[in-house]
Amino acid sequence: MEHWKMGARVFIGPEMNCRTEATMAAAQNLPIISYKCKDQTVSDKKKSQRGGTIRLHVRCLPRYNTFARTVPAETDIVKAFIALCREYKWKKFTVIYEEHPAHEELYQALQNAHLEPSDIRYSVQNVSKVVRFSEVQSEKLIDSVIEQTKDITRFMYITVYVTFGNVRLFRKILMSMGKLGLTDSQQYLLIYLDADYNWLNVYHAMNNHFFRSHLNCAVQDTMIDLQSSWDVSNSSDHRIIGYSRAALAIIPTPVELNSERCR
Repeated sequence: MEHWKMGARVFIGPEMNCRTEATMAAAQNLPIISYKCKDQTVSDKKKSQRGGTIRLHVRCLPRYNTFARTVPAETDIVKAFIALCREYKWKKFTVIYEEHPAHEELYQALQNAHLEPSDIRYSVQNVSKVVRFSEVQSEKLIDSVIEQTKDITRFMYITVYVTFGNVRLFRKILMSMGKLGLTDSQQYLLIYLDADYNWLNVYHAMNNHFFRSHLNCAVQDTMIDLQSSWDVSNSSDHRIIGYSRAALAIIPTPVELNSERCR
């Protein structure tokens, strides 16, 4: 409101949370462009009808009609996941995620996937929320979740786990599956959904997000020397690469700013 009073005609941002800002900008009929907001709610450009007890006095209020962004809503990654399930005819899966307001919307999108008009109906068989995930303190909890759910969600001879939001949680689930021997067979799969645009290509994502972060966490939480970790054949770094044969990450298409399309 302060910038509006000073004569601002367009707003750039905010980076993350944007619903309140988009509402205020729409009320003043001012454009707002966010460069990292992934809230699905602000995708609604329709008008809602609000009124009192007298039906004749109904007002049409715009919803985020002046809002634009440079990245799609976080829930769009669910479409890629459903396409994968449709291709391999997977209909049931277990969801494990860290309890956080930012993750609830993506979970709701997964839960509502079976409501889409389709011949296939998807089912979330089990949901496990991890409160304040920690590499060390949450290890036993993750082991217990995998142990209790590894047989109850099997469909067509395969058990599918889905996680999102916290990449450290993804790695811990993968380590737990490996310790139980689940990654040795072709009957268990871990799928990680990540809607961030933080990399240049798939190789950059793998080395700077999934594996390199694991090395940093290993040093911080278990005090393993990074320089000697690769010299030990049974180190956590070697193991997680082997376990990754049973893992799949769904990420957005990397943005190439030097492509012909962007020039």
